Amino acid sequence: MAYYTIFHCNWKQIRHDYPNIHMWLRELYYEVDEEAKGAFKSTTHFEIFMEGYALSAMRMKLVPWGPAVPIMPLEA
Repeated sequence: MAYYTIFHCNWKQIRHDYPNIHMWLRELYYEVDEEAKGAFKSTTHFEIFMEGYALSAMRMKLVPWGPAVPIMPLEA
């Protein structure tokens, strides 16, 4: 998410152009089994990441609004 917006790597997005990688990342994020214990979801704070990258890397100091849904549900 940060690389796409801030570093202008906008040729392709994982969400739209790499469906297998996107599904794998979503499975990691929503995994709550005994081994993972929800570690990805409970320790991922998208608002902090977006603000931090935007304020440190962008000359215009703009914090992006999106994506609207940082991690899509597994059912999508």
